[in-house]
Amino acid sequence: MSVAVVTGVAGGIGSALAERLAEQGHAIVAADLAPGVDDVAEHLRARGHEAVGVRADLTEASGRADVLRVAAEHGPIDVLV
Repeated sequence: MSVAVVTGVAGGIGSALAERLAEQGHAIVAADLAPGVDDVAEHLRARGHEAVGVRADLTEASGRADVLRVAAEHGPIDVLV
């Protein structure tokens, strides 16, 4: 399965992109600093898609490392938005 990392997913554009990519068959790693990231991942899973939320500050190296670690559990990253 291909993996799509979608940043800023707690906002409208990010969540719409995540949903569209999930519909196209990508496993979604939803990343955002905002608490809504878990809601987006849960919404996608409820629709039958593979999705995981990562609450991380992507301006920090540790946040980027967290996202990459979670993404690696699902396979190589094919899409980064």
